Amino acid sequence: MPGSGPDSVTFSPPSPGSVAEGDSLTVTCATGCKPPCSYSWTLGNQQISPTSQLTLTNINRSQTGNVYTCTATNSLIPKSKTKQFTLTVYYGPDSVQLNTTSPLTVKEGDAVAVSSEATNCFPSCSFMWKFKSQIKSTSSVLSLNNIQRSAAGDYTCTARNTNTQKSLEKIISLDVQYQSSITSLTLNSRSTKVTVDELTAMTLRCEVNSHPGSYIKLLNNSETLREMTNSKQAKYTWTEAGCLDTGHYTCVAGNNIKSTVNESVQLVVRCSPRLDHRVPFQKQFAAVVDGDVTLNISVIANPSPTFIWYKMIGGNRNNIGAGSSSTSVVSAVGKLTLTNVQQGDIGTYQVVVSNGAKNTDLVQNLTFYVAVIHTHSQLLGWRHLTEDQSRRLLYNTEQTPHQGGRISLKLFQKKELTKFRKLLYQIFNQTRDILCGF
Repeated sequence: MPGSGPDSVTFSPPSPGSVAEGDSLTVTCATGCKPPCSYSWTLGNQQISPTSQLTLTNINRSQTGNVYTCTATNSLIPKSKTKQFTLTVYYGPDSVQLNTTSPLTVKEGDAVAVSSEATNCFPSCSFMWKFKSQIKSTSSVLSLNNIQRSAAGDYTCTARNTNTQKSLEKIISLDVQYQSSITSLTLNSRSTKVTVDELTAMTLRCEVNSHPGSYIKLLNNSETLREMTNSKQAKYTWTEAGCLDTGHYTCVAGNNIKSTVNESVQLVVRCSPRLDHRVPFQKQFAAVVDGDVTLNISVIANPSPTFIWYKMIGGNRNNIGAGSSSTSVVSAVGKLTLTNVQQGDIGTYQVVVSNGAKNTDLVQNLTFYVAVIHTHSQLLGWRHLTEDQSRRLLYNTEQTPHQGGRISLKLFQKKELTKFRKLLYQIFNQTRDILCGF
């Protein structure tokens, strides 16, 4: 019986040419032959299998493009047929590279684009960017616009080869910097106007949200109380609030992103009246006959006080009114003006300062003198009085009143003389314009 075949050669699997790197591949060729054909596999001119089956193991990318040929031979006729396939090896990615380093620092409101590249990926990899499990991009580029602080964190780029089912990840951290904002400014845990009694313990606290940390300054009006650097909190405490602590307390905060911000809270400290130690206290006043004089007293009080003036007569108080007053924050000045003064105006005046606060009112005595002057030269001479001369010039308010232009005498201690000499100089300043025509 004559032989036949082979007419054609088939592969199993039918299309064996594509494989992932590291995998194995087995290809079987077949044909119809009588008698049965013999088979061989060759790579180029080299036989690599004497059977109908070709097995390749641990395939690598260097084998891409190899042409494998199966030859079926009917040696009886003789007749041969061949069939070949070209091997395609899928591989990668070996690594994922970004066009910037991590962390990537940006300012709030900025825009940024990060590019990724997969090395040695065949066929080309697909890309996906994720942030907190949310897909942000399905390309190799991550684009972010008008970045907000909530966008800070880790972004993961995944490069995937769908043929090899291999994927690699690259993570970049986004550091979003933003300007300072004051989230809380409190006095004793209160953010609105705070009113307390004096001696109350106080805590001023400022909380700041910023990145990077802020320079923080706490102020009372213009006085700096506390300064902090690269911080998100500043605190200042004092054990006893005083009346002069009344005012606006401010927190100023800023970093290198934008200009500083500030917030204020008001503190009001209630206190009873007391002398204002910042103003020299004048207890004695003097004027010339027919002149004017203003008795005044400077106090600290909150709320604003009232002033009631009295003339002390024989140990009794004679109410002469409220005078006038001016106030500024916790300071007040009470004034009593006496016009066309005469010898009867000499004496002790008492002022009672009250504002309804706790503790007692302020009661203060002021002494008023009247000097009798007849000539301009006499007034000028007073400016240079010796100690003994000053003794003889003092008017005796408790003895015989002025008669016929004479001045009664009264002896005083040295410290009283010093005060009186100052009063004489005050009289000179008050009256020199009046007496210029004498």
